[in-house]
Amino acid sequence: MRRFFSSGFAVFLALGSALASLAGAEDPADLVLKEKGLRKSGTTFVLPAESEVQKQVVEARSLYKQMTTALLQQKGYDQGLRENQQAIRILTEQRIELNQRLAQASNVAENNQLVAMVNGVSDRLNLIHQQQADTGMKQRIDSEVANRREAYVQAVLDLRQLVDATAETYGKLAGDKDVKEALSQVNEKSKGKATLGPSKSFLANVALLEKAEAAVLSETVDLRKEGGIFWLDVTFNGKVTRPMAFDTGAADVVLPADLADLIGLKPGPDDPIVKCRVADGSIVEARQMTVPSMRVGKFTVKDVNCTVMPADKKEVPPLLGQSFQRNFMLKFSPDSGKLILSKVDSPEVGEGAARPKTPTRNSSRKR
Repeated sequence: MRRFFSSGFAVFLALGSALASLAGAEDPADLVLKEKGLRKSGTTFVLPAESEVQKQVVEARSLYKQMTTALLQQKGYDQGLRENQQAIRILTEQRIELNQRLAQASNVAENNQLVAMVNGVSDRLNLIHQQQADTGMKQRIDSEVANRREAYVQAVLDLRQLVDATAETYGKLAGDKDVKEALSQVNEKSKGKATLGPSKSFLANVALLEKAEAAVLSETVDLRKEGGIFWLDVTFNGKVTRPMAFDTGAADVVLPADLADLIGLKPGPDDPIVKCRVADGSIVEARQMTVPSMRVGKFTVKDVNCTVMPADKKEVPPLLGQSFQRNFMLKFSPDSGKLILSKVDSPEVGEGAARPKTPTRNSSRKR
């Protein structure tokens, strides 16, 4: 009797363990969906990439605010410069008028009063001129705007890549027979209807991305005119942003030695020599190299031929020449200062029919 009780109790424990194990096991349909990289959020099975999309949207919003702050600072500084110019004009006219009156002063008291007034106007002019002389401030503000804008544009570009990759994965999963069958089995056992993503929050983030692209990633680029030359911001290798002169006459992109060094280009004896005529009429020996990537606005060109100037030619400005421009249909309006780029292939453009990189020493080319 005791042996029967002991044996029956063991069977009971084994049966209970089996039932507990069975109760804790995952549903086969859920396992299939899990193996496909999906997780359940409410009644929707979504990809983990949706969380990364949400994270990048938040980061992009933060970068947008930083860019807006920098733009407001730039606008305020530029407005201050314009007001200073107007003040200089008014004060100069006042000083001229006072000097004319001073020349006609009839007594010592009037003379001293006019001298004091002239000195006061001159002091104010000197103060404004000192403020205007700090050209480094404007360069720092403009550089900050360029960097903030570039960071935001890069974030939007990265977000687009992630969104497209996620949408492509959803497309493949939607046609997967195993996923369809697993969802059907889940719906047979549950009251709510389970669906395959994307989720509503993902679609909302896609809509935000499209608005950002329409507002920022424009094919129209604003150029700045300084000293009769039009300048625009160019990003090298996705990291360094610097202004370059827009030059349709230059065969290649031209880089001063310090800028080339900043983006990692160090000319060596194996780089082809090209002879170039610079603005002062002299002919210099430069080196032909390749920039891994350059971007203007939303357009990136990879493997761009460039000419690196020798270190002693510091007066040569960086030029955005034909080795970059030939990838686009260009429409430039000097009156408005706007450059319209029409993409040749896609925003990620290759250089196309680039010249062979076979070294050709002492080749003569007039710029």
